[in-house]
Amino acid sequence: MPGVVIVPKILEFEKKLFPQATLSVNGIQWSGLVNGVSVAGNEAISAGYLVNCVPFGYPGYSGKFLHIEFGITAQLKALESNTALMTYRIVGRNVLPQSGWYTLVVNTNTAVNTLVNWQGFTYSGVIAPQAGFNTLPVEIGLAFACNEANIAQLQLKASSYAKALYYID
Repeated sequence: MPGVVIVPKILEFEKKLFPQATLSVNGIQWSGLVNGVSVAGNEAISAGYLVNCVPFGYPGYSGKFLHIEFGITAQLKALESNTALMTYRIVGRNVLPQSGWYTLVVNTNTAVNTLVNWQGFTYSGVIAPQAGFNTLPVEIGLAFACNEANIAQLQLKASSYAKALYYID
């Protein structure tokens, strides 16, 4: 029709990535403990080592996103060694059509030189669309491994979130 302008629908959607079923006494909620997978040396982490893979997108809607903002906090520790080397990264991929995993944060190596104290990290920022990571819904995960067998544990903070601004198809 002449004179009719079609404006794309834009939606902002936020989701807590790792919500918990119970409240905590001190106000800080963590996921259950996740045991690390052993890999040889500093071998790159594959998608098979995903700790948690969360579908993200407004239910029933899909579309190309303008950007996704992240705030992901976790903590890790070694159980039996002072020499453990943890490797972790944040990954994501399109759900439909499903794509390969896109690295949102490159492998990070952390020497965990204590047996009892947690070492925490937070990744935050805004990610622009990339090939294979550009259309909601997406899956978001944290890949995690240790260079020594069965001695690493990780927890994810329940307040970790993702927020997207995207065009609805």
